This record gives sequence, C-alpha cells and structure tokens, in this order.
Amino acid sequence: MTNFDGLRAEHAAAYGYGLILPLADSTINAACRRMLEQHRSLSDRAQLLWPDAPPAEAGYSTSEPLETSWDALIFAVRLESDACEGWASQLAAEDQTEQQRAFAADALEKATVQMARWRNIIPGAPFSPLPGL
Repeated sequence: MTNFDGLRAEHAAAYGYGLILPLADSTINAACRRMLEQHRSLSDRAQLLWPDAPPAEAGYSTSEPLETSWDALIFAVRLESDACEGWASQLAAEDQTEQQRAFAADALEKATVQMARWRNIIPGAPFSPLPGL
C-alpha cells in the first residue's frame, strides 16, 4: 500500500499557512507568504508524482486557537515539523520510485530547514530535535 503522508502534510501546511497569514506581523509575513507558495507548489508537484493519492481535505483543525502573531509562529513550527514527519515516513516507504524518493528527500530537507529557521526566532524553542537527531 502506498504511503501518502508527505503529500497529506503538504496539503495541511498549505492550508495552515493560509490561516497564519492574517495573524503574521511584519517580521514574519513575507516568510509566511513564501512558505505558503512553496507548500502549494510542493503539493501540486507531489500530486503529479502520486496520482493515486487522495485529494486535499476540505479543512484541517488546529489544536490551539490562533489569535496572535506568536500563535502563528508556533503553528508554523508545527506545520513544518508535521511536514518533516510526513516526508520522512513517505521516504521510508518501500514502494517508492527513484523519482518519488528524490522528491520526498528534497521536500523533507526544505521542511527541516524552514522549521529550523522558525525555531531560531523563538527563544528557548520547546520543540523536539530536528528529524534524525
């Protein structure tokens, strides 16, 4: 059975950054816009590589209410962390083609780098270590 965890995480991240943008202050707004576009692009490209994947859900829920720019930043870290987990899971699946593995590895790297960037903004970031550490 094919694993679509990475693609599901991309759908959720694109949706999540759409929720974040109205709350993002001037210090993170441009980065949030870039990440929204990146996740949309990755989602679209991944859908082509995994054509049997289910479509994006109509909506996703957040565990905490998003009310401030700080909430948005914490949520952005969670989106990237979830993308890391999704792509790592998909990368580990045995039934991936070489092209799918390369895509999953690239997407995992992008999410890991962005998660580290977001975490760098948060003093004493109380999050788990980067994937694989």
